[in-house]
Amino acid sequence: MPNKRRSAGDAAEAAAGAFFVTNCYQILARNFIAPGGEIDLIAFGDGCLVFAEVKLRRPGGMVSGNEAVTPAKQKRIIAAAHAYIAMYRPEEQIRYDVITVYRNAGGEYCVGEHIPDAFRED
Repeated sequence: MPNKRRSAGDAAEAAAGAFFVTNCYQILARNFIAPGGEIDLIAFGDGCLVFAEVKLRRPGGMVSGNEAVTPAKQKRIIAAAHAYIAMYRPEEQIRYDVITVYRNAGGEYCVGEHIPDAFRED
């Protein structure tokens, strides 16, 4: 039996990917894993390489998607982003986004909030 949590995460990432594509971004990678971290989605658009963390949340939850991306998580995302940049896109402008996805009453996964440039490297 497939893991329900992983299946929900995959569906949330698919919704976030569709959101990017609808907004004229090209999806370059999904679930990119590098030493030190993992990135849910990597996209390119508006002249910028975007490393996106996708957070699935319940409506009315206590912690927003953006709040759930802790400084420790940010550090892991940044480490993985540096690995991706070194391998594939060394001269791009970059940004780190957070996309919060909710499941609506009909069971569909929908982007509720997109925060471009949600955090920066220190």
